[in-house]
Amino acid sequence: MPCYLSAIVCQRLQREEEAVKHFRDACKLDEEKWFRADRDREISELVRKFQLRASSVEN
Repeated sequence: MPCYLSAIVCQRLQREEEAVKHFRDACKLDEEKWFRADRDREISELVRKFQLRASSVEN
């Protein structure tokens, strides 16, 4: 399953740390995923809760 979708699934299963890892991996593969984050409820919740920034997910 692609990283971005895995992040969404993990968030729905309340496996937040794993969701953050998948989201970071997705952004490493495709930086446009970062800009999509605000359109997906699950990912935007992660971004707010873990105070993620573009620079923190790309590295």
